[in-house]
Amino acid sequence: MRQCNHLQEQISVLKDDLANLCAAAIIVDEQRSKIDLRLNNVLERTAILEQCQGGSKTYHTAISEVKNGADPQYLVDACGFSRG
Repeated sequence: MRQCNHLQEQISVLKDDLANLCAAAIIVDEQRSKIDLRLNNVLERTAILEQCQGGSKTYHTAISEVKNGADPQYLVDACGFSRG
C-alpha cells in the first residue's frame, strides 16, 4: 500500500511537470511567432529600402508604401525624399 501511494505521488508530480513543460512550449512558440513577424517586417523594409536606393522604382515603391500605411518620415528616411 505504501509503495502504491508513493507511485501515485510520483505520477502526480510527473503529470505536473508535463503540464508545465507544455505551457512553456506554448509560450516559446508564441514568442517565436512574434520574432518571425518582426523579422519579416525588417526583411520587407530592407528590400524596400534597397529598391528605393535603386532609383527607377523609387516612386512606385513609395506609392505602394503609402498605400500600406507608411508615414511621411519613413519615405524621407527610406527613399531619400525631402519634405516640402
